[in-house]
Amino acid sequence: MQTVGSLLHQGVAHHQAGRRAQAEAFYRQVLSIHPDHPDALNLLGVLAHEAGDHAKAAQLIRKAIAMGPKMGSYHANLALALAAMGKRDEAVVSYRAGLALNPGDAEAHYRLGTVLLAMGKADEALQSFASSIRLRPGFAGAYNELGNALKRTGMLPESAEAYRQCLQREPASAEAWSNLADVLRELRQLPQSLEAARNAVRIKPDFAGGWSNLGSTLKDLGRMPEAMEAYEKSVRLDPASAPIRANYLYSLHFHSDDPASIMEAHREFDRVHCTPLARRAAHMNDRSADRVLRIGYVSADFRSHSIGRMLRPLFANHDHGQFHITCYSDTRAADGLTAWLRGLSDTWVETRALSDEELAARVEVDKIDVLVDLALHMANNRLLMFARKPAPVQMTYAGYPATTGLRAIDFRITDAHLDPVGETERFNSEKLLRLDASFWCHWGDDSDPRVGTLPAIESGVVTFGSLNNPCKVSPAAMDLWAKVLSAVPGSRLMLLTLEPIGESNYFTQQFSARGIDASRLRLITPVPRQDYLELYNQIDIGLDPLPYNGHMTSCDSFWMGVPVVTIRGETSVGRGGISLLRNLDLPELIAETPDEFVSIAGNLARELPRLSQLRGSLRERMRSSPLCDAKAFTRNMERLYRDAWRKWCAG
Repeated sequence: MQTVGSLLHQGVAHHQAGRRAQAEAFYRQVLSIHPDHPDALNLLGVLAHEAGDHAKAAQLIRKAIAMGPKMGSYHANLALALAAMGKRDEAVVSYRAGLALNPGDAEAHYRLGTVLLAMGKADEALQSFASSIRLRPGFAGAYNELGNALKRTGMLPESAEAYRQCLQREPASAEAWSNLADVLRELRQLPQSLEAARNAVRIKPDFAGGWSNLGSTLKDLGRMPEAMEAYEKSVRLDPASAPIRANYLYSLHFHSDDPASIMEAHREFDRVHCTPLARRAAHMNDRSADRVLRIGYVSADFRSHSIGRMLRPLFANHDHGQFHITCYSDTRAADGLTAWLRGLSDTWVETRALSDEELAARVEVDKIDVLVDLALHMANNRLLMFARKPAPVQMTYAGYPATTGLRAIDFRITDAHLDPVGETERFNSEKLLRLDASFWCHWGDDSDPRVGTLPAIESGVVTFGSLNNPCKVSPAAMDLWAKVLSAVPGSRLMLLTLEPIGESNYFTQQFSARGIDASRLRLITPVPRQDYLELYNQIDIGLDPLPYNGHMTSCDSFWMGVPVVTIRGETSVGRGGISLLRNLDLPELIAETPDEFVSIAGNLARELPRLSQLRGSLRERMRSSPLCDAKAFTRNMERLYRDAWRKWCAG
């Protein structure tokens, strides 16, 4: 008869070789001899965990812990099962109990760090990964997760170095290459990011996350046709990933001018990712129509960002006697504007450590009446929280004027220029609430640079310009702008680029293929905001991109005295120029056709006295327009909130 030790030894050998059925048979033989044998119970628990029965695993390993000597590995195995069940708090307790018994367990420190990071406790996770690396200096996976934790805390250069340390030890790690690409993109090291992303998908061609990161880098470089190919491949490889599909949906607006196909893609997001989360919440909010309303804003961009700047006029003028303002902030890189917005809020909730389910529960506890999404499908959005319908009235605003696709979001705030009445309702899952004047309100700052004289008067050369994100400079935009340059001999074009300037630059090559010599392009790399505004003093005429117009960037252009010529688009984001120009009473700068766009831009370039007069009056024109009437804008927004609330109260 074999001994218990021999049976265990054989079971472990089969287990390590992947022969789980044989391993289980030997472990059960041990239990037939010794029903409470802790090692056999623990190992059977590990088998159950590997088979996906995490509850059974936890039950067996708890029994092993109760019956056996104090073993750190038992607690670590229990923690694995608990984490797989979503019981992260209990998993942390188990890992720490195990590490108290065996502090030299590098794997347990690493696993504890991954759970803490998933809980949003990045600072604690950093300590765990550091301990793991100290105990096992060659632990590539720990370096990779250390990079993730450093990124989460906003330490981007340190994060990139951690990924590089991982790759020194494991150069074939597609995940580390993809993570490095992601953080290098945030550091605006785009060529290096592109190389890292290509390495990721070369090593692992079926890596959906790698293809999504490659798409994001190509998007930031302005290479939208290539970006969309990468995004489409990422969705095909992992259709169950909401973040991957969200990247695709947001970028689709820079690429397509077909509202019907865009809407269908957004409906698919709702079907796949949101409908399974839908629930009939019994909202117990007081249905008094005219009481103080609790408004909740949800964003990862309460900071110096286009969204943060859009909120300045609103937050500065909210009527706190009628509206209680709560901000649910996922903001990772807080700055002075974060502090300013926080000071104008009644309640501020840091949400990075909360899952979507936990955040939904917090919104319900806070009894929010109107919950406002400010991101749509942009990075770090919380649409899966909105899908759970934690507030009786939910709406979307600010991120960009388009549909989310979510049936759980009741309303979308827009204006009649972006969404002409009766024309676009079918392309939105939400009901449209139209502001009286404009979707945007610009916060003019007295510290901004003054408007200079028309550059063409001194230089004798007309400079067109677009300082929009390169992803907005589509092939269709370049086709149109090349025609403008051809129609105005000697003119130049200033563009923002995120890659090195030279013959290999994407825009240089693209315009060359359209017959525009590189000498007529002036490519600019990103600069601080005040320097960016000063650049407009070197531009005579702005050219609006398509199919996604300039929005806040066009507001900056007008504020700095530079008129922007636009063309009517088929989507809401493609009618931003119309909305802004109508509110400035400058309809003559709106084109209906490409030929008319070229004609308007060319005529402006040939009428320098008229252009100079417009430049000198544009800031004051803007200041006296609805685009800068912050009080009227805020009262209008508050009226929409109140009207939506009354509709809910009326059932």
